[in-house]
Amino acid sequence: MTDTDTSLLTNPDTFAASQPARPGWWRRWSGPGHWCPWRAALLFLLITVVFYHLRVIVPRGADGPHIEKIISIEDQWPLYYRSFLTCFTQHAVWLITRHWGFDGHQAVALSSAMGGAFAVLALWRLCRHPLFWAVNLFAGSFLVFVGHVETYALVGAGFLWTMVLIREYLLDRVSAGLLMSVYCLSFAMHMLMLFYFPVVAWALMKGRPGRRWELLTPVVLLGVSVVIIPVFLGKPGATEVGLDRLVPLFQINAPNQYFTFFSGDHFDCLWVFACSADLFIKAPLYLLTLLNVPGWEDAFRTAIPENTALPVDRLGWPVSFILLAIFARRVQGLYLKLLLLSVGIGVGWTVIWNPDWGYMDWDLFSQFALPLHLLVGLLILPDRSAYIFEPIYTPEPASPQTGINNE
Repeated sequence: MTDTDTSLLTNPDTFAASQPARPGWWRRWSGPGHWCPWRAALLFLLITVVFYHLRVIVPRGADGPHIEKIISIEDQWPLYYRSFLTCFTQHAVWLITRHWGFDGHQAVALSSAMGGAFAVLALWRLCRHPLFWAVNLFAGSFLVFVGHVETYALVGAGFLWTMVLIREYLLDRVSAGLLMSVYCLSFAMHMLMLFYFPVVAWALMKGRPGRRWELLTPVVLLGVSVVIIPVFLGKPGATEVGLDRLVPLFQINAPNQYFTFFSGDHFDCLWVFACSADLFIKAPLYLLTLLNVPGWEDAFRTAIPENTALPVDRLGWPVSFILLAIFARRVQGLYLKLLLLSVGIGVGWTVIWNPDWGYMDWDLFSQFALPLHLLVGLLILPDRSAYIFEPIYTPEPASPQTGINNE
């Protein structure tokens, strides 16, 4: 493969610009940074259907039964505070699909599959090289997008789109308002996005300054929603914000805590989370579910004590951390440094945050791997020039006479 061919695969802008011009609205697909709306819509529908039907290979999540129950109450909108917009979306999907016989479980799975479609479109926009796709798609962290019955697919897709738009913003292609709007929307999907605010803030300080109303409007709307929604829907659930949310240092203080910070059980849990979020080599075993192998469910899913790792959960290896250590010197340019900061934030909150459901919280704690796989997928590319850059926007120097810049 020539250097030109590699560049076309790596950089979506080069790929799009290389396509032959087409008349009329077809140019939307071939022009740099543009999409053909109907092709994107068809791709979205196709991926949603595929991911929904592959949901049987995904391990169960801890809060799944509770989520599918609260979103399928006909006359009540669920107020699951830390992911209120996700639950609203899942409830809306159930209200529509129940006419075709969908129950709460299927509605949540369909919502997650839709989040998976958004995630794939984000990856497609960022990079199209097979190596990048292999790192991101063949990872355990990606399973939350494959019809997983929980609340993490939509926020995961929002995180990926936030990172895509950070690159677009630093290249001066989208406004600060759009970036902040997508970030706030992702925050409403799940409040774990709060951890990644320093990444967005650093990007906003380096790119073209946005108008004040552009930045404040989504923040104000989010804040008003968080305050007003309980007034109309009653007392919310999932509002726990005490110190019991953190792994205790030396003594267990709450029923939802299973180990102390420096205990072997804590490190074992982190190891299982790291293995299950990385290279998904246990997929063939989960495919046995598709074949209806007798005894599979009892042997691998239900015939173990609660808060115990499944045997197959240890069939992994944190390969991405090893690759990151090997290729760390390739982290150059602001965008890759922002991804590295995201990795550090993700690992940091994973280490200190308490898994209320023990090993069954694999889906929540797999979220740290999303920025890790984005970064590693880009670092191993033969041509990384499209991602090693400083912000395009540079303010003009102030005029000596007026002290005002020349914009």
